Amino acid sequence: MPAASRNTFSGLVLIAAAFIAPPAASATGRIETSLTKPTITDPAHPAVVNVRIRNTGDAPVSIMEWDTPLAKAGGRLPRSMFEVNDKDGNEVQYRGTWVYLGRLTMESFRLIYPGEVLSKDVDLEKEYRFLPNETYEVTYVLNLSREPDWDITSAAEAASFVRPTQKSVSSNAVSITLGSLATP
Repeated sequence: MPAASRNTFSGLVLIAAAFIAPPAASATGRIETSLTKPTITDPAHPAVVNVRIRNTGDAPVSIMEWDTPLAKAGGRLPRSMFEVNDKDGNEVQYRGTWVYLGRLTMESFRLIYPGEVLSKDVDLEKEYRFLPNETYEVTYVLNLSREPDWDITSAAEAASFVRPTQKSVSSNAVSITLGSLATP
């Protein structure tokens, strides 16, 4: 094939590829979570951690609020959402509440917009079976794979749901040490 024909052919291939390939840049929400301990620990509440959920992407993300400590569950967690391990790496039993949600409607979900940060202090002492005078490692895990039940969600409601690209996200781990005040 002559050089001129090769250049024309190569140019046509590039133009065709541009129409077939999806755009390189697209808007995507990205959730990051982190845990911190208070700078001053209250001896009466030694298992308090601050949960921070942030959208670092450039598009909103829908999350199920009941998978966060932000849900209104009578001052308690609605379910186990932390990985808590003792010093030997054994999982610590969750002893908190389990809220039955029924079928998931759009009211169970919340949009987190780009740059938005949600934060809450959570006292884990009543939620997990801690032993006195022990140290534990805690990680927050946010499930992002939940969706509303589509057969009970209207088309108008469904239009506001933004499916996350992530399936779940885990925070950093923090250590908490409980003194003799903890109740098993």
